[in-house]
Amino acid sequence: MTVTELMSEEQRRAMRYLSAIEFVRKEKADMPVYMLAILILTKKTPGIALKDMEAALGMTASAVVRNVQNLSVEGYIKPNKERTEGLGLVETYNDPIDTRVKRAKLTKRGEIVFREFDRILKGS
Repeated sequence: MTVTELMSEEQRRAMRYLSAIEFVRKEKADMPVYMLAILILTKKTPGIALKDMEAALGMTASAVVRNVQNLSVEGYIKPNKERTEGLGLVETYNDPIDTRVKRAKLTKRGEIVFREFDRILKGS
């Protein structure tokens, strides 16, 4: 028997979780958990309003915007006007009916990254 065969299902699941985290860290080594939560929530709810992200994740408006910008192609502009490079996983757009509302969805690259993350978690 191999070591993997001797492990409990919980231990195998924990190994998959660690593998999934390592996969995400390849995208951004210091990715905060809230950034990952936004990525998952955006997949779960394509077109979600940033305001709804605040409520769903218990985050402030500025934290949501900063994390979404870091996940986007454009990146985040720091207070000193320096721009961080974005990951290109999420894109934002104005709501077609109420242009004051900003919405988010995964980019094609974001979909690919999420599918791989999900595949690792499922152990397939």
